[in-house]
Amino acid sequence: VLPFELYSYEPKKMIFLVPRFQPHQSEQWGFIDKLASWIAENAFEETLLLGGLDASFKEDDEDMRSVPTSAYMPKLEQWGVPLLEEGLFVAGPLALFLAELEMRDQAAIGLLTYATRGRPDPRSAATMLEKINEVYGVEANVEQLLEESREIERLEKMRKSIESSDRPGDMFV
Repeated sequence: VLPFELYSYEPKKMIFLVPRFQPHQSEQWGFIDKLASWIAENAFEETLLLGGLDASFKEDDEDMRSVPTSAYMPKLEQWGVPLLEEGLFVAGPLALFLAELEMRDQAAIGLLTYATRGRPDPRSAATMLEKINEVYGVEANVEQLLEESREIERLEKMRKSIESSDRPGDMFV
């Protein structure tokens, strides 16, 4: 496994960048600047950036929010995903990347699924992939992610059950 991997899916002319970790803060801007330049120089039709939102901010039944660049606005409707609410904001590398693509007048959208903080959230990843399948007409299998989600939820219930049984009861001897 390399720190950054590129994959292509020729039938749909898609390229995927999988960053296995975040570049050090001192290197983030340079990395993102080069990546945004490469995207602009190669005239990518659009760029899709994936991220997460803390599930504690969720206020309705929608599973996702979107943050498009100005150049992406004409394509936004295909997603059927509401814009990020006022008062919430994108941070970190995803925000830098969106800003760089905006400055280069590139069509890009940040899609953010609500996710549980502090642990992997495969259900959130499955939600994202299902939406990508729908919009791009691909068939990424989400079953393993859903199975992992069920296992995490089962373990979480066990942990809570054990914690509640460890509390002192109302009975004293």
